[in-house]
Amino acid sequence: MASARETERALGAELLEALRHQAQTQTEFLERLAGQTVNHCLEVYSGTFDATGQFTREYQVAAGCVKVRNLGVAANIITVSSAGPGTGAPSGTGTFLIPGGETDVVPLASRTFTLYGAAGDRFAIAVFTTAAQPVAS
Repeated sequence: MASARETERALGAELLEALRHQAQTQTEFLERLAGQTVNHCLEVYSGTFDATGQFTREYQVAAGCVKVRNLGVAANIITVSSAGPGTGAPSGTGTFLIPGGETDVVPLASRTFTLYGAAGDRFAIAVFTTAAQPVAS
């Protein structure tokens, strides 16, 4: 017969396993309920930066990554920030730079993100709830 201590440990291990499973699947459930996504895609969009040079999106679930195509000239950089809009393009932690004519996938883990670019430059995005997947070499 198992002692009370052994029973308590077994129950604790089962609870820990249940919590880990819930944490792993929570984003998937939320995206189904709130975003009603298909293939983990929240949005696909192309547009032009307005006079402010900013483009912001906010979702009801966390965006795992955003694929950004900078359709501007090589000298015009798009700054991707995992936060809401500010007075100007931020730098440092939580930002990523994409040179003109290039495409990159930026990990976010945020419900909000902002692009900063040159007014009049075009861009395209695809936003996913999943994290960026490494490319096999």
